[in-house]
Amino acid sequence: MAKIGDEILRVEHLKHYFTSGRGKKKIVVKAVDDISFSVYKGEVFSLVGESGCGKTTTGRAIIKLYNATGGNVFFHGQRIIADVREAKKMLKAGEISREDYKQVIYDKKFERVVTPEMKKEAKALTEDSPDVQERLKEFNDKIDDAKKRVGEAELELQRVTAEAQADPTNKELKEEVKKAKNNLVSTKKEVRLNEIRIKRVKHIERRRILRRNKDLMRRMQMIFQDPIASLNPRMTVKEIIAEGLRINGEKDEAEIDRRVKESLKIVGLVPEHAARYPHEFSGGQRQRIGIARALVANPSFIIADEPISALDVSIRAQVINLLNDLRENFGVTILFIAHDLSVVKYFSDRVAVMYFGKIVEIGDKDKIFDNPLHPYTLSLIDSIPHPDPLYEQARGEIKRYNPMKQHDYSVEGPTLREVEPGHVVLCNTKEFEEYQARIKANKK
Repeated sequence: MAKIGDEILRVEHLKHYFTSGRGKKKIVVKAVDDISFSVYKGEVFSLVGESGCGKTTTGRAIIKLYNATGGNVFFHGQRIIADVREAKKMLKAGEISREDYKQVIYDKKFERVVTPEMKKEAKALTEDSPDVQERLKEFNDKIDDAKKRVGEAELELQRVTAEAQADPTNKELKEEVKKAKNNLVSTKKEVRLNEIRIKRVKHIERRRILRRNKDLMRRMQMIFQDPIASLNPRMTVKEIIAEGLRINGEKDEAEIDRRVKESLKIVGLVPEHAARYPHEFSGGQRQRIGIARALVANPSFIIADEPISALDVSIRAQVINLLNDLRENFGVTILFIAHDLSVVKYFSDRVAVMYFGKIVEIGDKDKIFDNPLHPYTLSLIDSIPHPDPLYEQARGEIKRYNPMKQHDYSVEGPTLREVEPGHVVLCNTKEFEEYQARIKANKK
């Protein structure tokens, strides 16, 4: 078993809702509804549940194939998905609107204000200062001070203008009016100059964040469920695998060719397969091509979205063994999405059980399979088929989960609670006490 290390992925209150219709007919489907979990380096963390419970949607939201409705996702300690409110703040902070360009950048009156020196200054601020917010505060303070002086300059201009109108022959008053006008214009320019500086700093900072996230996302890859639909039939295997390299800026054809062949060897295919098309391969070989496509980018984290559900039983074992080898030999961390609990039990380190968009139980695989607590987890484990026909006859009807009958949340709703170290269950206080009593009884 690979050594499990520090946290590599943290999901906080992730939500993804699908909508259809408008107005009163609008329907909201909460595919993923406020889930949180962590994945640690070198482990296999499994998301299990029935079809439609939100497993695939969770994986696609994490890798940003879907725009999450809410929540935060941290990868290698950096936020890659921000809460809706945070995302709006980031977009607002980095935005330079067209109106600003029209009013400032292309406005002949202020054209000389935006100089190359000022652009260099803004770039240097973001590169040299670890805390951009301090610089933004400094510019905002200058704007506030300049705006006060603008008000004072306007009052002064009104005063001297009134005096000059009362005494039109006084040359000194005319000179004071001219000075007051120049002072007002220069003070307004100072306000505008600092506003431009703020926008430049925010824009450069946003671009830096986007570049950082792009570099991070290269280290996260996905293996899709359907090996037929996920491969472009018009592209050769080499083009399919190399597509990610080209998108990320790799232009050296010799390096691309080397890495494609290396990826094919890792997944048990030969370099000669690179010139063929997807329809020339079996289902298991197609899935290996999908795995090679994910591996070519040298990821540290792979989301495996039911990679064996469309394959024959004999081929499933080959793909699982391949994923296990990748984990052991390359230290790849895997988020394994599946509904086949027998495979999950063999392959996983920790398991999260999902039901209708929510996580109902999380724990080490031994705790989940040997001592399941949530009724839904019990029904899932009870549905695992056994090769012993006598056992199948003796156990009778499979336990079915009925949340309306098996829970009473009329007084207190459920929350995720740690019933024992490393074992979290969705329950209220009454159920929590029952689960703890059950754990104590099992230990005796």
